[in-house]
Amino acid sequence: MRSSASILLLVERGDRVHGGLNKALLLARHFGARLDLFLCDTEGYTAASGDPVAAGRTRSECVTQGLEYLQALRKAVRAPDIEIVAEVTCAPSLREALATRLLRNPADLLVKTLVADRYDDRRRPPEWAAVAECPAPLLLTRGRPWRPAAQFGVAVARSHPSARGADDAAGALAKVFAKACDARLDTVYVDDAPLAAATPDSAHDVATVARDLTAFVIERDWDLVVLEKPRATAAATAYGRVADILAATTADVVLADSSAQVTLRAGAAARTRVRDERAHPRQ
Repeated sequence: MRSSASILLLVERGDRVHGGLNKALLLARHFGARLDLFLCDTEGYTAASGDPVAAGRTRSECVTQGLEYLQALRKAVRAPDIEIVAEVTCAPSLREALATRLLRNPADLLVKTLVADRYDDRRRPPEWAAVAECPAPLLLTRGRPWRPAAQFGVAVARSHPSARGADDAAGALAKVFAKACDARLDTVYVDDAPLAAATPDSAHDVATVARDLTAFVIERDWDLVVLEKPRATAAATAYGRVADILAATTADVVLADSSAQVTLRAGAAARTRVRDERAHPRQ
């Protein structure tokens, strides 16, 4: 039986590919999702110029080599419980290839491994910005393992009523992640919101207000933090906030998309864990 949810891992060749792969596999188990490996070869597309026949042959070779690479990745992991599919394309840019792919086959979550050492260059958009524009939640990771009892956080801005849709998306997605991964969830309100706005949904939620979000993330040392996806009207400021967190911490960062409905649900593994814990309460 095919999985109903899909997690799309954006594969880039390099030493850090296994960190992203391991995190994507972990999430696929928690959500009971299929894992799609997607590799876009932009260098091969650029090299394939001139004669159309020769260009077509070059691109075909690039796709073949890419599939061989993805097959090698699959052999490096043991995950008989997860459906894994692989796809390679040769395109002028990852943004264009991803947009085409999501139009044909939507994904519930994108996972991208961060490969740069610094993310605070304000002179140009970060390398993950183009991916963030796609209509799906995006998880940015350097592959840091989570604690056995994971601790997540979500930043919600309450000072701008017009942003409520994005805030709701971030909060809803954070709750889905926390439930599926059995993690503690801290809710932090930013942009000078009153503390009275904090309304935790359970004893596992901790709500507070943070003036300096990056310092707060460092202090709490969350395994994962959920933020609203940067909006086109304030992209520079929003990208800067995300870049600050990525530069200062090793936490996974999830960017929630207000235009995309939250479709992820806890998988069978997560539901089984909850039943086991109820039968054998923690001491």
